[in-house]
Amino acid sequence: MTILHSTASSVCPSENPSLTINQGRGLQMLKHYWDWLEAQEGECCCETEERFSEKRWQTYLSQNRLGSRWVTQDGEVVEILHFGRCNREEGPDFMGALVKFGREAPVRGDLELDRDVRDWERHNHAQNGAYRNVLVHFFFEKPAKHVAFTRDVEGRQIRQVLLDPDQVQVSPFLRTECPIFAAVDLSDTVKLIEAAARFRMLRKQQGLRRKVLLSGGSEALFQAIASALGYRPNSLPFHVLARRVGIENAASPLGEALLFGVAGFLRGEEFMRVSASARKYLRDLWDLWWCYRDQFSPKQLSSQLWRRTSVRPSNYPERRIGALTLIARQFSLLQELVHAQKEAPFMEFMKSLQHPFWQVRSSFFLEPHQGCLLLGEERALDLLINVFYPIGDIEDPAVWNRFRLVRLPEVPQKIVEASSIFVGEGRLPRIRLREAVIQQGLLQMLLHFDRFDFYSSLKYTMS
Repeated sequence: MTILHSTASSVCPSENPSLTINQGRGLQMLKHYWDWLEAQEGECCCETEERFSEKRWQTYLSQNRLGSRWVTQDGEVVEILHFGRCNREEGPDFMGALVKFGREAPVRGDLELDRDVRDWERHNHAQNGAYRNVLVHFFFEKPAKHVAFTRDVEGRQIRQVLLDPDQVQVSPFLRTECPIFAAVDLSDTVKLIEAAARFRMLRKQQGLRRKVLLSGGSEALFQAIASALGYRPNSLPFHVLARRVGIENAASPLGEALLFGVAGFLRGEEFMRVSASARKYLRDLWDLWWCYRDQFSPKQLSSQLWRRTSVRPSNYPERRIGALTLIARQFSLLQELVHAQKEAPFMEFMKSLQHPFWQVRSSFFLEPHQGCLLLGEERALDLLINVFYPIGDIEDPAVWNRFRLVRLPEVPQKIVEASSIFVGEGRLPRIRLREAVIQQGLLQMLLHFDRFDFYSSLKYTMS
């Protein structure tokens, strides 16, 4: 596998005698990153980024990358003036923090960070005296249907703060150095970004090829489509759902009922809470599901897995399962388009999906709204980038060149920020930032440089 050799040789330090110190540092950093990427060519393992790593999120929180001022679940303003000592041992995650509630005087106490608000009880913190001084309980997820309290050993209620993992800010270590490659020739920097994109796409390809070996081509494609439909918040439960139901069952006349049933969305107590039209749709699904409920109930997902926080209603998991049902019904056609690498028909296939119920609804419980596409241009392009190309042969120059032509309708703020960090504000015009190859490359560079140990090693080898 060749990732970089075709372009790496063209990137070399300038021989201009007036080279500035900043140019020298930028070129050194560029060369070391090239070397590091080339060293990964023999790696077979696909990089996976765990959604919740306690150590990583502790670091993000202490660096104010998730903010420093929030509103608690009870509507009270809380500000962390100092996070105190980060605790890697048993006990609260931060000890001796300086915390200010509303207009009150700052107080000293501890802070705890969990994935789910219910982890406080699951981990028996309420019975552990080591947590008696906790002032704020931070978490990323909470149940939608009931309130979970955080109390200490004396029954005192502890303030709760819900964090949004998708709002994490760029590393402060990058901000101190940016723009990293501002003094480097723009064409060389663009080549580096494209090399990082190629690295990222090849890793995606490797991951999908391993799934093909483990589960077969049809199951691997079905699981990849499902994961991409879930987007970041619900990618994992969608992957598990597709694996547990399987493409053969999903494509059968029972497929829609099985997908919703195994997802945990067909529960009897919910029937009376929906409108009459939604109740008929649910009843039709239930009439099929109950016959197979005993067989599939061990595979049923917990409702705690599904996230709606920071998810637009049009992207709610129920609506995405409706789209997955339609894809499963026409799966043979989808396979033909993917294996033939026909981009335009693939995009049209995704954008033409229509469901009589989900076309005008976001969930079982919300009223009908003005109809909109189940999968719009942006989501279809996301599937093109994350499934269509990786499951093909991205190493084929013809395929790679077609990928380089893909343009996205929007430029996320994260991409604008990444461009400012690596290239310099305004150096890459917005039309270039719409290119899929540029966006993928900048995202990969953020992932690599965001790891402080990796970034420090680059700086150390340059010193």
